[in-house]
Amino acid sequence: MLFVTPFQSMMMDSRLLYGLLAVRALLLLVLLAAVHRDRVAPITGGRLFLLIGLSDMVASAFVFDSEPNGVLVEAVAHGTIFSIVTLLIAPSRTRRKWSLVVIGIIFGAAATRLVPGDELLLVQLMAILVVHTTAVLALDVHANRAEVAGAMATVDPLTGLVNRRPAIERMTEELTAVADLSVPSSVVMLDIDHFKRVNDTLGHEAGDDALRHASGAMSALVRGRDTLCRWGGEEFLVLLPGATSETAAQVAERMRAEIERLGVTASFGVAQAVERDTVTEWVHRADDAMYRAKRNGRNQVVVNDRSASASRSTKS
Repeated sequence: MLFVTPFQSMMMDSRLLYGLLAVRALLLLVLLAAVHRDRVAPITGGRLFLLIGLSDMVASAFVFDSEPNGVLVEAVAHGTIFSIVTLLIAPSRTRRKWSLVVIGIIFGAAATRLVPGDELLLVQLMAILVVHTTAVLALDVHANRAEVAGAMATVDPLTGLVNRRPAIERMTEELTAVADLSVPSSVVMLDIDHFKRVNDTLGHEAGDDALRHASGAMSALVRGRDTLCRWGGEEFLVLLPGATSETAAQVAERMRAEIERLGVTASFGVAQAVERDTVTEWVHRADDAMYRAKRNGRNQVVVNDRSASASRSTKS
């Protein structure tokens, strides 16, 4: 909004302009402070900014006796800024419609000042906004492609589960909660038993089916705030916020039983986060427990010894 003020200097008295500039600056400062203090979400702040800007632009068109050339310049400036802002803050499925509505509002407000008498300027404005609309649609296409690429980078295409990167980010957040709030959190690491034998004897398609079915069975057993991830190959990791190792072992046992019903088995290791853990150490302890399950005969759940101690401490 501050950006268009120099253009409006061509259209109105300087004292009025300074007053308008002060009001705009104050509104923006209040909005930025609310976002900074988490009183308003960033996306909501962007939508309020858009609403204030459009209201200001429409008010200017109807209240001020603006020169036609100034109306054209101001409409172009608003069209440039607000159509791009709309792409950033609108819901991804409807942001194209939002941008077109915004451009339509700007064009309509300007048209009220240019008709009748300045139809030529109105045609020029229409041509410029058509170019703006084309650019907005092109930006939206590229934004959609970027979102798809981002989703592909974080989701395993075979199972539809998240991959290692978002799981590590979630575990990092959980370790902060463990350290600051002393709340329990556990991970379960599992590996499909004899998976190479399945691939070698039945083929890779059968192996892929086994991974998909196992991930589907486990997905039905996790809560909304849990994270089920394909860690790599035939290994999966389950993050269970708020769960002690005892609770996590119970979840792992239910998963083990469900996977066994599919005709394959899996070995599970459980580790509860402890103070000053790193993600690497936490996962390593779950991994060690899982390999103990392998050595003990497979198709079972083993809890890391240190995690069991942490679970008892949490209860006490």
